[in-house]
Amino acid sequence: MVKTLEENSWGKSSGSDGFLLMTDSWYSEYVYQIVIPKSLLTESELKEMESVYKLISPWDPLGTLA
Repeated sequence: MVKTLEENSWGKSSGSDGFLLMTDSWYSEYVYQIVIPKSLLTESELKEMESVYKLISPWDPLGTLA
């Protein structure tokens, strides 16, 4: 089972001392993927799709990308 410990942006009053434990079942319930026809996107959204992005490995500590 995959578990991730996430630091939230609401401070230490939320979760457990400011951290939330997210499991496979949490991701299955709250994370979604949608498909939208390009014809419905704004010009700004279409431009964003053309930008260069970096694929992040699942084990990459996100804070080191800054």
